[in-house]
Amino acid sequence: MQIPKPFTVLQPIAGENPKPLFILHAYSLEQARAIAASKVAGETIVVGPVPRDGAPMIPDTLNGLPAMACVSAMQKAIRRSMEREAMEFAVELMHTSKAFHTMVCNRLEIICHEDLDTLAAPHVFPFVAASLAASRDRYSKSIGEARLTVGNASRRAASASMPRQRSDSR
Repeated sequence: MQIPKPFTVLQPIAGENPKPLFILHAYSLEQARAIAASKVAGETIVVGPVPRDGAPMIPDTLNGLPAMACVSAMQKAIRRSMEREAMEFAVELMHTSKAFHTMVCNRLEIICHEDLDTLAAPHVFPFVAASLAASRDRYSKSIGEARLTVGNASRRAASASMPRQRSDSR
């Protein structure tokens, strides 16, 4: 016997985190979206199932990609010196919400410490830090300018990634 699962219905707010409206029970995500569309006028986001402890789940990006998978893909692209892909995943996240933009900025700063060769390219971290600070300042005023600075930061980080050495344990 199939048991209905709880799904959270969120209302997107421009430049802010989505506002939780209510929790509904359905058998599938598609059914939950259909129920939410019939009950609420305007645009809604349905995420689920809700964990038993009631903790909120991270919603997908605007294009339906899992947010944490995008963060992981961005970091992997930087590690592999794939500048364009790193920039695309960063921009995908930052266009979803201001919270995701903050998550991208914070993650890029951590990546600079974890994955970049700061001895070979000491100029990269100050450039990335300055770009991300500018992006945080500009997000509310002009998302295009914020996108430009995040894109430059992710591309610069990808261009300075450490070469990965393979360990042969024969």
